[in-house]
Amino acid sequence: MSRRGPRAARAALLGSLLASAATPAYAHTLPIGDFYAGLLQPALHLPSLLLVLCVALGATQLEGSARGGAPLAFAAGCLAGGVAALATGPLSGAGWVVRAGTLALGLAIALRRVPTGVAGLLLAGVLGVAQGGHALAGEEGLARPLLYALGAAFAPLPLAGAALAFVERVRAFWLEVAVRIAGSWIATIALLAGALDVAAR
Repeated sequence: MSRRGPRAARAALLGSLLASAATPAYAHTLPIGDFYAGLLQPALHLPSLLLVLCVALGATQLEGSARGGAPLAFAAGCLAGGVAALATGPLSGAGWVVRAGTLALGLAIALRRVPTGVAGLLLAGVLGVAQGGHALAGEEGLARPLLYALGAAFAPLPLAGAALAFVERVRAFWLEVAVRIAGSWIATIALLAGALDVAAR
């Protein structure tokens, strides 16, 4: 087995930790344009990052066309949620759907019970709608909010593609175990973050 697998996994983990340590304001204070600000939104916002990671990891446990279908359904839902938020205002409860969905999907990954078929695509789409609406919350000052929504919708696709390509290339038992462990960690972090948010209210 190539040694590149573990090195790439460690690099991806380090990148995720560094991204989650950044502050949400950076995406909007840097002169990078609204599309790129939307593209960075999941990386700079912990609940969104956890959900996007769940979608990418969950896709690796699916088979056939469902592997690519779930991330695409999530991205389409994210765009729909963003457009809906632009048209009607913030989507009520979107943040809590993101947190609850992350917890549920993280547990499903840990148990290797990620929904498949129509149910899986529907779940990915619903979570995408919540993520899209959540990403637009409090962003009334954007010059081109539709570009921001497009960036936020596109953001999960490269991560999911990289995860799928890595799993296809390595095909090792330890990687399957690592994905399940990561799912349990994500679920735990989502639960703790939600509890802290409730306590702070």
